[in-house]
Amino acid sequence: MKLKTIGLCVAGAFSMAMAAGPAQAEPTFSLESQDVTFTITVIDETQGTFQFEIENLLNASGDWGDVTHIFALGFKGFGTDFDITASTITPSGQTASNAELNAKGCAGGDSTGQFCFEYSTLLAATNDLTFTIDLAGSFDSDLINPHLKVNFTDSTGRKIGDLLSMDIPPNGNVPEPASGTLALLGLGLLGGSLWARRRRGLTRTSMAMA
Repeated sequence: MKLKTIGLCVAGAFSMAMAAGPAQAEPTFSLESQDVTFTITVIDETQGTFQFEIENLLNASGDWGDVTHIFALGFKGFGTDFDITASTITPSGQTASNAELNAKGCAGGDSTGQFCFEYSTLLAATNDLTFTIDLAGSFDSDLINPHLKVNFTDSTGRKIGDLLSMDIPPNGNVPEPASGTLALLGLGLLGGSLWARRRRGLTRTSMAMA
């Protein structure tokens, strides 16, 4: 009776875990430069969507101390399976291209696998900025160290400080095991425990009958 009750409880827990689906953390990449933190968080690699955050910008040190606006953003390392001309970014008001970002904006040579967003009207800086980017396609599932470029300016469009151009390393956010996998592991351990208990019981019964 006890074994039957335990089995029913485990089966119920397993069903709930499978219904919940996999619990998985989204890959994130982050770096800090001149007291400003830049973070890329993958939302859905199959749809080509990710979030880009700039934190503590108005408290930047070094040659970014006078930043008031953003002129352009550039990215590399996301693969090639997307259509940058159909992409969208929020906040909007920019043009998108496969050009290289340099000191003059998205004015470098075109190259497959890179993309650049240039704001026709300078984007006013706030201390924390969040961009949501949809590449109208997909990007590499094994995304590693995406490259980021940012062109900071003042209110007149004069470039402020060095053009940020750096790889963004993973921040150690490792996907968690799927709940179904954990449930199967638990079932295996419980089954082994019940088998061992039953074997001990049969051994004692055999010894008592001898």
